Amino acid sequence: MTDDYLFLAFICSKNKFMHRFTSLIISLIIVQVVSAQQAPVTFQIHGLKSTDLIIGYYLGGKAFIVDSVNIDTITGHFSLQGAALQPGVFFCRSLSGKLFDFLIINPADSVHIEANMLRLDSLWSGNSVENDAYFRFEQQRKSIESLFETKRSMRNMIA
Repeated sequence: MTDDYLFLAFICSKNKFMHRFTSLIISLIIVQVVSAQQAPVTFQIHGLKSTDLIIGYYLGGKAFIVDSVNIDTITGHFSLQGAALQPGVFFCRSLSGKLFDFLIINPADSVHIEANMLRLDSLWSGNSVENDAYFRFEQQRKSIESLFETKRSMRNMIA
């Protein structure tokens, strides 16, 4: 009788262990799936004439295309969802040329970028401090480059 009881206790304790182990594995899988969710990257660009844009990223000195998006021409709104974006520097490009670069720091954070094509210095991101800083840096860099170019062309006119 005691042998049967010990065997039954062994089976029950093994089942509790297996139940706990299975619960742990299922919980880890759920956490992994939830954490892998990509938050949307949304854009609102006023004054854009093109209806199609290309979103891509830079890696190792090369540019790669992530997706092409259709734009609501009335509101200028479009979004990038479902793409497995890794942290990095991305670009937004129309058929006529590059519009701007932006950053993805944490793919789980949503990013919203707004701009007016009539004033490219209006580029801003309300929920991304990193993108705002990057946009200001690019504006300063372009203004300094234009000053150098102006001086260079003045020198060429004199020479």
